[in-house]
Amino acid sequence: MSVWVLGGIVTLFGATIYAELGAMIPRAGGPYTFSHRAFGNGMGFFVGYGDWLNFGLGYAFLILLASEYVGSVIPFLSGHVRAIALTTLCLFAAINWLGIRQAGWTQEITSALKAVALIALIIAAFAFPHTSAVPATAATTVARTRSRHPSTWPRRWTPSART
Repeated sequence: MSVWVLGGIVTLFGATIYAELGAMIPRAGGPYTFSHRAFGNGMGFFVGYGDWLNFGLGYAFLILLASEYVGSVIPFLSGHVRAIALTTLCLFAAINWLGIRQAGWTQEITSALKAVALIALIIAAFAFPHTSAVPATAATTVARTRSRHPSTWPRRWTPSART
């Protein structure tokens, strides 16, 4: 719990820093603008390029992850992660190409769907009975006997299994 509190405090400090910098330098550009003004052209380019790469790669991994989840929910799509990701990317690119108004509507609709799904999950957590698949005594026995040394872990958990 202390790690979560520490993370919240660090995030609050970061938000305060960005708020102060945004008030002092009221220009678009985010971290690029701040580092360009403080350290010059080279560092501004470096920070801007790093920020661009961070967002681009982050979204690429998120769309691949979402495609894997779609394959888990819809079994006949399970082997087509890249095709699902590319189709989703092209769909959102086409929506953005149509204009800001259509992209805004799409964002409102997807946000409403996420909210409905979250509310349904909360209701289901309280409405449906909870059953344990494994008896408590069996789970504690397995937990006590399992070694923490990586050589005793199942093969699929080791880094060498990924190659």
